[in-house]
Amino acid sequence: MKYKIIPMSEKEKTLKSLRGECWHEIVKRGEFGGVRCINCDHWGDKQGKSLGWFCPNSPDHICHYKSVYDYPSGLRYVISINGEKIILKNYSGKHESLDWCIFCDEPEERK
Repeated sequence: MKYKIIPMSEKEKTLKSLRGECWHEIVKRGEFGGVRCINCDHWGDKQGKSLGWFCPNSPDHICHYKSVYDYPSGLRYVISINGEKIILKNYSGKHESLDWCIFCDEPEERK
């Protein structure tokens, strides 16, 4: 899948830094495809929700299951783990499902 990343503005990055939020760099955690951040060694958010599944094809290495349709531009995108927009090129969203990653087609349950 082709994509284009729309980076956060410098102002947004500064605010993220001031709030003490990590700029996550994701790596695979264990043999079953979980993830963790190499900067903060975090594998989930503060509420205990997992960061997700590892995706070798996604630019942020997290599986994404739903895209957002932007009506003015007619483009679809997902939001990266760090808040950047990942514009999906030539992607209709027609066969989207909460069970299959947009980038790697792996099921959420991971067999």
